[in-house]
Amino acid sequence: MGRYLDMIDSPADLKKLSREQLKILCEETRKELIDVVSKTGGHL
Repeated sequence: MGRYLDMIDSPADLKKLSREQLKILCEETRKELIDVVSKTGGHL
């Protein structure tokens, strides 16, 4: 399965995820934010 972050297009997509999938999505989102900010600069 691909990244959950790539599969979310609307709030309805979030509602379909289980708690475990939401935890994974949160981890992916955090990693993506850190990756982008570390390349472009700025503060979290």
